[in-house]
Amino acid sequence: MKQILNLVKLLVKSLLIFAMLWILWGLGESLLRLSSNLDYSHTFFLVGVGFCIGLLIFSLMSTFSRTYIFGHELTHWLMAKLFRRRTSGLKIGKNGGSLHVEKPNIFIVLAPYIFPLYTILWFVLAGLFQVSVKTDWGALMLYAGVGFTYAYHVTMTILAISKNQSDLKMYGHFFSICIILNINVFTLFLGISYFSEDLGTGCSLLKDSFHYQWRILDNFVMNVIL
Repeated sequence: MKQILNLVKLLVKSLLIFAMLWILWGLGESLLRLSSNLDYSHTFFLVGVGFCIGLLIFSLMSTFSRTYIFGHELTHWLMAKLFRRRTSGLKIGKNGGSLHVEKPNIFIVLAPYIFPLYTILWFVLAGLFQVSVKTDWGALMLYAGVGFTYAYHVTMTILAISKNQSDLKMYGHFFSICIILNINVFTLFLGISYFSEDLGTGCSLLKDSFHYQWRILDNFVMNVIL
């Protein structure tokens, strides 16, 4: 009975991985088409400059800073509270941190890798400042800061994956990476669509891409399998 249950779990997990790779293909194709068809705005340029500067700076970091560890554990905690889980034993040290979560699900476990906490905080706080003060340099800092903080999320996520973090082992390394890639590429797609001020085009390209993939899958099933 246990072997049958394990086989079913393996089958379900394999189907989920296939589905995520299929979705990632569609997202990647849509992202490439979106990047080549957009008329880039001033806002998008500022975000891009901030991202490139951040990427250059943070790619030189080879260890986790206390700032990252704090954000990492805080993101776990916030996601746990969102799912109404009990938490205890929050520790943040120079070389690592920990948090005990009662019955963590996959979103709680992978939260730091899929949720750009500092980018969201920056966007909210700088956005409120810009609304209150309404200065040109405030807008520049707002959008450049979004790119800069997102570069921090990207580089630290890549570093965490390369260090084989224990979070990734709980649901399987490859399975976890598939989820992380899917959500991050989707976030990037939405970000480019939003900051280029052409969200409608992005949604249309995404819809066309998945329609195309569905036709390929339908033809494969009808002509090869059946």
